[in-house]
Amino acid sequence: MSSNNKANGHEMHESIPIIDYSLLTSNNADVRSKAVKDLGNACKDWGCYMLVNHGIQKSLSQKILNASNEFFDMEKEDKIEFASRDPMNPISYSNTFNPAKGTIHSVSRQALRLIVNPVFHCPNKPQGFSDVASEYVKKTKVVGLELLKGISESLGLESSYMNEELSLESGFQIFALNYYPFLSDVDHQRGLVQHADHSFLTLLYENDVPGLEVLCNGEWILMTGVPDAFLVINGDHLEIFSNGLYKRKFHRVIMKDERTRISLVRSFGPSVETIVRPSSRLVDENHPPGYLPKKFGEYVEDMIKFAMKGKDVFEELRVH
Repeated sequence: MSSNNKANGHEMHESIPIIDYSLLTSNNADVRSKAVKDLGNACKDWGCYMLVNHGIQKSLSQKILNASNEFFDMEKEDKIEFASRDPMNPISYSNTFNPAKGTIHSVSRQALRLIVNPVFHCPNKPQGFSDVASEYVKKTKVVGLELLKGISESLGLESSYMNEELSLESGFQIFALNYYPFLSDVDHQRGLVQHADHSFLTLLYENDVPGLEVLCNGEWILMTGVPDAFLVINGDHLEIFSNGLYKRKFHRVIMKDERTRISLVRSFGPSVETIVRPSSRLVDENHPPGYLPKKFGEYVEDMIKFAMKGKDVFEELRVH
């Protein structure tokens, strides 16, 4: 790895992979082929990367960040009507303060989690929030599905293979908004403890307050320093589908900044009825299936149940 820089007290590595979306969508076959190869290397070697030139206007990203701020600034009683812990609830708001260690729950965070595909759901307040969220969801869906085409190709499959095999177009997609306020009376670590995401991939966009770190070779690395980029993270089901070629990525949020952090999270999964297993095209006598099949909707529901017992549902599917 290349030399480190200090960024707000964090380590920042210059070797974080950067994928140029405009090259991945190029009409030039050679340019696109190289971009697909680079994408595959980033998924394999790092499990995450910064995505630049993604075509989503900064003005739209700023609009949804502002709208998110308005939502979290609402009175408690206005937000509490959306409160839920059910992962299959179309709209769920949570305000978590949990200093306990070793769980996948947040330490201190407000969150709004929306199921936005195959049907879009959003709170009816504050005014205009739903319209901006809908536009952002549509634009990021295009980017997410295009990335999954490239990932499919990088695995040696047709670009449409994952979409057709796993019903990605009508897949279970989440839009989550995370709000980490500064708490002056809290002396413990603020943020979100180590976890991996349940989906195939996650697109994350943040305001200018850093904090998200990824685990790489036993070292926590701050993902920052690339303006207007998405951080893209491998999820549980990409590891399962790729039969372990592309590992899921552990990440966390450590807040050392006194400003409020907001992150916008888009996750892309298959349809809830899809049974996900290692792709038959990536399994042979030398590479037996490393994971048990499970219906995606059941996996999502079981995540919370297992977490409450201090377990990780993903490990139950791993063939030892």
